[in-house]
Amino acid sequence: MASIIASCFAPALPPDITMSSQISADITVEDHLKAALRDQVHLQEALRMKQSMEDDLQRDLSFYKVKNQELNDILNALQSRNNGDQQQVMRAKAEQNAELTMQVRALKDLLNKSTQTMDSLKKDLQKIKEEKDALTKEQKSHERAISQINGLYNTVDKMQVSSMKTMQSEWLHSRWRTVAPTEQMDPHRTVQCISHKIIAIESDRQRLICEATSYQEDHVKQEERILELERQLKKLQEEKKEMRDERQSLLRELDLRAGKIGALEELFQTINSTRTLDIPENVEYESNEEKRETVSVMEEDAPIEGEGESEIKEVEVEESDDIISQTASNVGAAFASIMGTFSIDMLSLSGSQSPDAFAKDVPSFHTKDVEQELHEAAMMEVEEWKDKYQSLENEHSHAQLKIANLTVQVQNLEQETANAKNKADLREGLLKDVIQQYKKLEQEQVGANAQIAKLKEKVALLVLKQYKQEKQEKTTVSSGMKKGSKDGDYDDFLASRLPTFETETSGITMEDDLLRPQDDSSSSAPSTGDDDEDKILLEDYKNLESECDRLHHEFEKAIAKISTMEKELEMAHTQAQASQKRHADQAHALALLEREKSQLQEELLEEKQKISEWKSCHEGQQADDLRMAELRAEQARSKQRERERDLWEVIEQYKELSKLNAEQQAHMNNVERELELTHRVQIQRRDLVYEYRKLERALEEAMDTVTQLEEDLKQAKSEAARNKEESKSIRKLLAGCHFHYKQSQEKYNTILKQKDDLARQLQKAQEYDALSQEQAAFLKSQIGDLRENKRVSEQQIDRLTKENQELLKYCEDLLQLAKAENLAV
Repeated sequence: MASIIASCFAPALPPDITMSSQISADITVEDHLKAALRDQVHLQEALRMKQSMEDDLQRDLSFYKVKNQELNDILNALQSRNNGDQQQVMRAKAEQNAELTMQVRALKDLLNKSTQTMDSLKKDLQKIKEEKDALTKEQKSHERAISQINGLYNTVDKMQVSSMKTMQSEWLHSRWRTVAPTEQMDPHRTVQCISHKIIAIESDRQRLICEATSYQEDHVKQEERILELERQLKKLQEEKKEMRDERQSLLRELDLRAGKIGALEELFQTINSTRTLDIPENVEYESNEEKRETVSVMEEDAPIEGEGESEIKEVEVEESDDIISQTASNVGAAFASIMGTFSIDMLSLSGSQSPDAFAKDVPSFHTKDVEQELHEAAMMEVEEWKDKYQSLENEHSHAQLKIANLTVQVQNLEQETANAKNKADLREGLLKDVIQQYKKLEQEQVGANAQIAKLKEKVALLVLKQYKQEKQEKTTVSSGMKKGSKDGDYDDFLASRLPTFETETSGITMEDDLLRPQDDSSSSAPSTGDDDEDKILLEDYKNLESECDRLHHEFEKAIAKISTMEKELEMAHTQAQASQKRHADQAHALALLEREKSQLQEELLEEKQKISEWKSCHEGQQADDLRMAELRAEQARSKQRERERDLWEVIEQYKELSKLNAEQQAHMNNVERELELTHRVQIQRRDLVYEYRKLERALEEAMDTVTQLEEDLKQAKSEAARNKEESKSIRKLLAGCHFHYKQSQEKYNTILKQKDDLARQLQKAQEYDALSQEQAAFLKSQIGDLRENKRVSEQQIDRLTKENQELLKYCEDLLQLAKAENLAV
């Protein structure tokens, strides 16, 4: 508030005027306050860093304690083994324990250092508080001086022109006259400005909230779009794989059908070759021509099949159904042509053999008309039999196509079920890992909370012990009044910096610590700022506790959801197993159906052989055999219809299973989305709560500033009323102000001269300092050279001493030799 008033009324002074030491120190006091606040913030950050370091050290200590316990358990387990192995293990574990003890000691040293730094920081904070109190006192005195100056300004404004003529023009036409303090001092305008600021802050808050919600919605939409695109890609990839599998299966079926057709051609060729052995040459010639025609037909049809296969390899998978229909029609035509040639051969044989045989052996009592009628009747029966046979073949080919399509669909369903099972297994594994991680985090959180509580209790006890020791030391020096004030300051510090400490022995809580300075302050009357800070800290602590409870409740809800999801996964797993069993049973049924199909095909071939034998041997029993064949064909049709019904039932069951799997997959996807959304919402909720609290604090500060401004306005009004009464006495002092202005101007000139002299002296001192630094550098270089010379000389002295010693040894040896020679002489 003082800074605002000073900034509003500081330009009201005339140039080059210093009213008093307090007024001239306006800017310096604010700078000191700002610097003190910055230092306080830096110290608070340093304290937080130290606290985090202590928490990390405590975690490391707990980790090493657990390691020591594990080592002790291993040693106890190894006591029952051999002595040699036990000794080796004991050595290794002893080394590990030694390393751990060294690390623990280092951590303890770090803890001691951190406690020392904490004590030093506490002392610094106390000093800063004292400086803050002194600065507040100076600021109050400064505000009083500013109010006096404003009163002087008002009195000068209200003076008459006759009295103003006696003053100089510099005083009248200066810049401070242009300012209109009456407009600034208007309380209505100040309240309006504050209300406008509050409205602007609220609009900014609403705008930020809207932007956050819009950004969140856009982010969610983008993520959903990305997920949809990923799903589409996966579907396309799966469809490509399915089409490739279908293409491969169709190619295999075409190869199988081509092989079957070749086998049938060989069969009919062998049959025709065996039958033509007993036929005359002309019949053989005709039959060979007809066979050549049939072979030419088959050769004409074969390249069509080859072309179809080559086209299947080149054409896309969408044209596979048309190719299959074409190949099936070609195969049916070839088979019909083969059977036609076979029947024509049989008819030619019967037509060539029967009249000659009867003519040779038995005389014929029939006329030509009767023979023609019999021949026509036989031909009609043969044509009817051909038509029936072709219809049977067509139905058989259609049944084969249907069976092939059903097998392909069954394979696709099996692949889909296998993929769904794999996805379900992967999701189960992921959810289990997530649950284990949640449980581990919960255990770590519980342990960390317990360790933090213990550490806080220990730190509180240490702080109380240190405070008691300091109090005992200071009792011998300080008086009783100072003791009370220091106790209050220290309790304030504890309340502000250790709000969550709780001790079991003394039963001291945060509220007691915060209420204690209020009880002690009844005698010492502390400032209101500390009480407000204590209240704010209490409110923050309560808010933190409520948030912790809320987060714990949400965590429990998430765990409950995860447990329900586990149960649902188990149900899905059981359903998947049941569906697998159903698939296995259905596959077994399909295998049985295929076996029955192969048996029916074999029976058809046997019937064809029997029909051919029957034609060659017994032409009279043709009608009965045809009836039996028709009955068998009807039975086969009924069986085939029943099988088709069974297959349709299987397909419907597969469809139901696929629907169930799709529903389960959709449910699992929804559950995963809900989990992801809950996680994102928790993070975003934390961010929003943090921003909302910031805004609430800003609003609270704004409201506090409003109240303070209103109080200041009331005080200013009261002081203005007082100043009106004192204006009469101040008018008398205006005459002395002009004289004081001249004296201050002369002092200012003298100060400028002194400043110039000091600047010259500073230049000389700087030059002298530069010379002294150069001399010191030169002396340092000389000292280094002397040291190097000394080192070289010492090396030479050592070398010479060594040589001297060696020479002395040689001299002693020579003397001994000389003595020995003298004795010998």
